[in-house]
Amino acid sequence: MLQAKGLSALGVELSREGGSLGVLASARSAGPHSARRCALTGLGLPVNQTRRVAAALVRLRPDRFTLLLSAIAFLGSALSLARQVSYGPGLEWDSVAYVSVARNLLAGDGFVQFNGNMYTLWPPLYPLLLAAGGLGGLDPYAVAGPLNAIIFGLTVFVAGRWLGRRLETRFLALWGCLAIALSFHLVRLSSYALSEPVFILLTLMALIQADKYLDEGRRSALVWAGIFAGLACLTRYAGVAVVVTVGLLLISQRAAALPQKLRRAVLYGLIAAAPIAVWMMRNFLIDGTLTGKNRFKVPSPLPELMNDLLTTMGSLVIPGFVDGGIRLAAEYSLGLVLASFAAAVVFTFVRGHRQREGGQDWRAFYLFGGFALSSVVLYVVSLLVGATWDGVQTRHLMPLYIPLLLAGLFALDRFAVYERSDLDLSPGAAGVNTRTIVRGGGGGRPGLGTLSLAGIPCCSERAWDRFGEPGSGFGVIWRQVGRLRGSAARS
Repeated sequence: MLQAKGLSALGVELSREGGSLGVLASARSAGPHSARRCALTGLGLPVNQTRRVAAALVRLRPDRFTLLLSAIAFLGSALSLARQVSYGPGLEWDSVAYVSVARNLLAGDGFVQFNGNMYTLWPPLYPLLLAAGGLGGLDPYAVAGPLNAIIFGLTVFVAGRWLGRRLETRFLALWGCLAIALSFHLVRLSSYALSEPVFILLTLMALIQADKYLDEGRRSALVWAGIFAGLACLTRYAGVAVVVTVGLLLISQRAAALPQKLRRAVLYGLIAAAPIAVWMMRNFLIDGTLTGKNRFKVPSPLPELMNDLLTTMGSLVIPGFVDGGIRLAAEYSLGLVLASFAAAVVFTFVRGHRQREGGQDWRAFYLFGGFALSSVVLYVVSLLVGATWDGVQTRHLMPLYIPLLLAGLFALDRFAVYERSDLDLSPGAAGVNTRTIVRGGGGGRPGLGTLSLAGIPCCSERAWDRFGEPGSGFGVIWRQVGRLRGSAARS
């Protein structure tokens, strides 16, 4: 009797095992997702929970675009680190202030520079990041290079994710990622102990979250947009351009009533402006100014200042071997292009405010383009009041590169969607065929006009032919700042 019960119980257990294995075997024949779900069911999970876990596992599996984007982002970080192999991260006068403040923070002396002056000319986030990286015993100067290289890789990845989500032409999205990762000026900037790489990433994330809110209307996206904008302001005072741009778009939303728009703008403004307001109040209590005492002489009148601005922008996109009259003509052509771009931003913004459909189509264009435009205006104002060193500087304009690139790629994608068509092989379709070849065919195929853009990131200043060369200007700069690094280490 007992033996029969034992055999019966054993038979039940065998039937359970066999049932589980049988279901798993049948699920494998049905497909990998079903096999995964039934395997989880065999572990004793309820059916509904099993389905949720299996769906989560499927979502976590990266697609080919994400894998390729990760590789491109890794390439960008590797290029930044490669520039630091021989001489370490680059230094400028601002870098010495950042590193010395981070060292004093670790020593418990607060926001004090190497010369004993209080730290008020710059916001506090970047020295705080360097000090946080040095909590494990590393020197902040040793932290600066790898930190900015990682930040640059994250910037490439974040921009690529937005491009992959917002663009229908996948080739443009991949080219945009490469245009960022292979940009000589961005790679060079990320190899220096400067706050611009962190500022660029935070600004990009603030604009992306603002675009997400304007597209989906989720309050969480608005909160995150305010948080990233506030962190951008805590990195550089120029972050106020993000707050101005997004705040203007919030107030001008067509679908919302005025009280609702005001509540959204106030919520965003409080989140974005509160941190930097606290820092400015601290500065005011220390030396009676909001952003430091130093004011510098205006280098030139407004016309000459605008000419310097155009020349500096030209150095970012015009190859170094172009000189003389050809370069001058290229700079003035660039000025016309930028003026046309500014007019297009204003036009699409006004059209989006009047026509709801147009605003939905082009909102990302005038969001990123509007940030670039407001940044230039605020930068010119800061130059006129003497709030910058040595007039126009290239690194001050680098935060405009990615927003302008994303806005341009978004516009190209919209045109490709509107004009996309396959080649017509009829005898009278020569004009249509030419246009299709240049712009790109149907199904997202790139055209010659798009492919010709691929050489732009690599030709600037013949940079990659001299990458890290000991006799290049890069090596000369490092020999000149050797003493400066030594004095910073002794401070």
